[in-house]
Amino acid sequence: MLMEYKEERNKENYFFCFGLPKSGTTFLQLILDSHPQIHCPPEVSFTYLMDAFPKMLKEFNRMSLEFNSHKGLPEEKVSILDNHFISKELRNLILKILKNKNPKKNLLYYGAKDNGISNNFLFWLSIFRYEKFVGIVRDPRQVSISVWYHNLRIAGKEWGKNNNFKDVLLSEFKQFNKNLTLISELSRTYPDNIMLVKYEDLTNGNTSALKKIFSFLGVPTSQIMIEKINKKNKFSNFKDGKFFRNGDADEWKTKIDKQLLKEITPHATKELLDYFNYPQI
Repeated sequence: MLMEYKEERNKENYFFCFGLPKSGTTFLQLILDSHPQIHCPPEVSFTYLMDAFPKMLKEFNRMSLEFNSHKGLPEEKVSILDNHFISKELRNLILKILKNKNPKKNLLYYGAKDNGISNNFLFWLSIFRYEKFVGIVRDPRQVSISVWYHNLRIAGKEWGKNNNFKDVLLSEFKQFNKNLTLISELSRTYPDNIMLVKYEDLTNGNTSALKKIFSFLGVPTSQIMIEKINKKNKFSNFKDGKFFRNGDADEWKTKIDKQLLKEITPHATKELLDYFNYPQI
């Protein structure tokens, strides 16, 4: 069950953008940060804080009990930080970080990109019940190709010799099923808090997709501004054959053996492909 906080809503608007690795989260972040009323910096490792901060305060509790037990004091005399306090302070800390060192002036919209959100989404949603989440979805077959070339570029050809594409593809299917099944269900349950956008709708210059994102966030946006943001963030402007390799949505159709896909594509993946209107084999 999701925790409900009773604190007053902030006058500022906070949001998080996220997605699976190589699904286009950096491209989404660049688009969002292009809006003059939005500050959304590159990758921020809030995932580390979400893990480390509660552990630190629970260790504080343990040490407080231990020190006082040495003095013979009863446990009820020790001030222990409960889970609600820890979660509340974790939330406050992250929201303060979002506003820190903001280069733009007079903003009310603060965001951050963190791919780790996907792997622990329920916890994030329980902590940030007033905030919004924009998730990006990409065809897992195309993601597997992007991951393959990314790892070759980073780890070198030796990585390619020690790994095979089938394993990468299976891994992407597994992550896609695990994360998107849950998140798509939650987006239907909490439509005011969660929006999912397709990578392919952003790379093809679909201005209606931009309108929907900014409308979801509640950011004032004109058609002229939409066109300006769209022009600034054409994928061809970033395409470098490396990190922004090619942005092709259909490369998988020619690079992945169709028989292999028929043999290893899980039923859950096929259902999600239908849900997001991706073509089957």
